[in-house]
Amino acid sequence: MFASFLPFESERLRNDTYRKDAHILGDLTPINYSIWALLLGVACAASGLVPTKPLQKSNSYGLMMVAVFGSIIPSLAKVSLSDLGTMAFQTIVLFIAALIGVALVGWVLPTWKLVGDRDLAIGIGVEQFLGFPSNVVICREVGDAVGETPEEKSFIEDTLNVPYVVGGITVITVLSTMLAGFVMNML
Repeated sequence: MFASFLPFESERLRNDTYRKDAHILGDLTPINYSIWALLLGVACAASGLVPTKPLQKSNSYGLMMVAVFGSIIPSLAKVSLSDLGTMAFQTIVLFIAALIGVALVGWVLPTWKLVGDRDLAIGIGVEQFLGFPSNVVICREVGDAVGETPEEKSFIEDTLNVPYVVGGITVITVLSTMLAGFVMNML
């Protein structure tokens, strides 16, 4: 989708190749192509085949954030007032259940040892209610609020970005794609 914005033709062709590879692997295996695209993206970034932080380098990060948030607005126009009461009750019940789950997994069970700190584990769990791109914005704002020097701000942002974004990718992208793939097979 955004391949035409890449500055070099070779990068655009390479991006198209990875996308096609993900579709081929998705057709050959029971794993959804989105999971393959995610894994190929991580592997290519780790090996240096794909440049890091392309949105920041092209100065289009802010525009992308506006586009992501702006895509939500049209769906809100179709909600009627009678739907709000039902959705509010369901949302409150699910929110309370999710908070109990986050507290159980992040504080009580020893899964907090994966990130090394109970408070960080709770923060990652609660932040998943917002998802991407909010997690990146939150990490940046925490760095700006707590850090006193530019180096401190950068260190805090970089330290928080990894677990928050990886947690978001794991929870939102991987689990939802797996669940959708499981449900699609049932239909």
